[in-house]
Amino acid sequence: TFGAVASVPLLIAGTVRGMLIVGLRHTKSWSERDQALARAVGRGLSLALERSERVRQTEETARAQDAFMALTEAVGTQTSVLALAEQAIEVLQAHLPGATASFQVPDGELWKARAWSRNLSEVLVALITAGVPGTHPVIAQMVREQRPVFVDQWEPAPEYQVAASELSWTVAAYPLTVGGEVLGMLSVGLPQARAWQK
Repeated sequence: TFGAVASVPLLIAGTVRGMLIVGLRHTKSWSERDQALARAVGRGLSLALERSERVRQTEETARAQDAFMALTEAVGTQTSVLALAEQAIEVLQAHLPGATASFQVPDGELWKARAWSRNLSEVLVALITAGVPGTHPVIAQMVREQRPVFVDQWEPAPEYQVAASELSWTVAAYPLTVGGEVLGMLSVGLPQARAWQK
C-alpha cells in the first residue's frame, strides 16, 4: 500500500511516549522536504503531549493537596474513625496514582474491611469484607511490632484465589493504635512492582 514509511518518536522529557507513523503511497524514497515535514509534525505532537502531561500533573497535585487539607481539617473536628479513614484513603489515592487502599478492623480471627477505594475490583472487595486472617504475615508483623509494615515484593497467599491482574505487588499496612492496642489498619497497594521510598 505504501512506497515509503517513516516512524517518528514522540518524546516527553527525553522519553519516548508515543510514535507517529507516516506512509507515502506514490514514492519509494523520502525527500528532504517530506522528512522535514514529518519531523516538524512529530515535534508539534511531542510539545502537545508534554503540555498535556504538565496539565495532568498539576491537576493531580492540586487534588492531592485538597484531599490532604480536607483530612487535616477533619482530624480536628471529626469524631468518626470510619469517616477519617475514608478521607485518608482519598489522600493516599491522590498522592499515589493507581493505588488501592482499605481500612480494616479486627473481628475475631479476621480483619474485615469497613472502607475501601473505589478502584478495587469486586473480587477483592468480597475478599477483604469477608475478612483476611490475622495470621497473614503482614498483619501479624504489624500487630506484633505496632508499627507500619512496608513490603516491596508482596506475594499473596494461594488460598486468596485472586487473578494476578487484580493484585498489588507493593503493599503497606499502617496500624491504628490506641492505648497500646491495634484497633484498625490502613492498607495500601501499588500495582507496579516498585520499592517504597522512605
